[in-house]
Amino acid sequence: MTCNNRWLSVLEKDLQPILSPLISGEERSLSPDEQRLLATWAVKTALMLDLGSDQPVIPTGFYHDLRLRRCPLPSYIVWIGAYRDWHYAAWGSHGGLRLGISADESPNGFVSTFTAFRVVFQVFGKFTRGGAQMDDRRPVAAALAPIWPRQGRPIDWPPNRLAFGDDSLAELAQSIKG
Repeated sequence: MTCNNRWLSVLEKDLQPILSPLISGEERSLSPDEQRLLATWAVKTALMLDLGSDQPVIPTGFYHDLRLRRCPLPSYIVWIGAYRDWHYAAWGSHGGLRLGISADESPNGFVSTFTAFRVVFQVFGKFTRGGAQMDDRRPVAAALAPIWPRQGRPIDWPPNRLAFGDDSLAELAQSIKG
C-alpha cells in the first residue's frame, strides 16, 4: 500500500502545476505529456468514483494495471472540457455500460463524467481486450478534446472555447450509452 500511496502522491504533485491554471479557468495549451498526466489522474479519479459507488463495476485488475502502468490502458478514452457555471466545484456521474451485450449481463464497460472546478473530464472504459474506439459524433463532442489515447500534439483548453453549463453536464454524462 505504501508504494501505491507514494506514486499517487507523485502523480498529484506532478499534476498540480498543470491542473491549477485549468481549475482557475485560464486558457492554455496542453502538451502531450501534460495530457498523459491529466488522463492518468482522470482515470484514477474514475476508479475512485467506482469504488465509492453503490454498485462498483470495474474489475479489480484494472486498479492493479493502473498502478503498474501509471497511465491509462488502451481500452480507455479520456476527454477534457471546460465548465462555465459556479454551482458545482465537484460534480460526478459514474455507471456501468453494457456494450453489445444484453441488459441482464454484467456491465462490460463504464463511463465517468466529473468536474474539478472549471474542468470537465469524461472517462470511457471497456473491460475487453484491445483499444477503445468511438466514432464521436455526439452533439457535445465539439466542447471536448481527447487526451487519451495519446494525441501526440498539443491541444488548446478549453476546446474550441466552448464550455459546459449546469444544464449540459447531465447531457454530457448521458451522451455515452451502452
